[in-house]
Amino acid sequence: MAYLSYNDNFYSQLKIEFSPKLNASMFFRILELVEFPLSPDENTVIKFALTELVTNSIRALHEINSSREIQIAFEINDNYLRFSIIDHAGGFDLARLPYSLEKSINKLNVLADDFQTYRKKHSFKRFGIGLISAKLVFDAFHLSFFDDHENPAPWNGVGSVAGTKITAAKKIDPNYQEHAEIPFMRKTKRYSIFLKAKIDMNNDAYLINISESGAQFLVFKENGYKEGGRISLEILSEHGNDKNMTCDAVIRWIDPGNKIVQLGSEFIITPEFPKKDLEKFIKKIEQEPKLIPGLVVIEGV
Repeated sequence: MAYLSYNDNFYSQLKIEFSPKLNASMFFRILELVEFPLSPDENTVIKFALTELVTNSIRALHEINSSREIQIAFEINDNYLRFSIIDHAGGFDLARLPYSLEKSINKLNVLADDFQTYRKKHSFKRFGIGLISAKLVFDAFHLSFFDDHENPAPWNGVGSVAGTKITAAKKIDPNYQEHAEIPFMRKTKRYSIFLKAKIDMNNDAYLINISESGAQFLVFKENGYKEGGRISLEILSEHGNDKNMTCDAVIRWIDPGNKIVQLGSEFIITPEFPKKDLEKFIKKIEQEPKLIPGLVVIEGV
């Protein structure tokens, strides 16, 4: 049986709540931790297509000044990998796109006058190919709107719908067996924090998991890290009134990966970094997770 993999755990379903306070490049970094039961090339192309769709949702939410989360869901079902993206950004007029999603796109000319007019109207900040590119990637693709109760609703002008739902699917090779022998692992919910951090003062990183014993980081620049090596950490607060969390730690494991490095660290408790400061930070995540800027909620079964 095929599974979704997220950060080395395996699921048949995976849901992500993604804040529009973050940007699309951050979402792509989250997807770097996800592996679909597809070929490496298909994984890459689909991740770019999903990032483009999430970009559209982020931009739409910014335009109405909403911080409501975008919901992304993945599911393995009947030899298909199924996707959905939901945002509550008020929908949009499909007639204003420089093409029709209902028509064949095999002979689409992205240099046609309709595209040029569309791009000029949006000050060349939009290129009009995001939805169509995604449609080309998937074996099935559908866009619809919904009302305040998330029931399907037709577009009848601004204010007539609450948001947009995109569903898509990609067929899995029936001979795919990569995860067939891996025992099923279930996790009901976890947090990937994705707070900006610095390691040894200058190396940019992202905090993705934390406990009282240590923390896990994504690092995008190899810097000669060694297991057992000592590092200084600074976890950057995005709240003006909150101080950055600074401490020392020891590297306990390193996973070089293909494109990013993951570090697992153990905190060094000192008078300058007492355990109560760490407990306060973790309690804030557990009790009021949406107060943490950049928090991404991952739920899988």
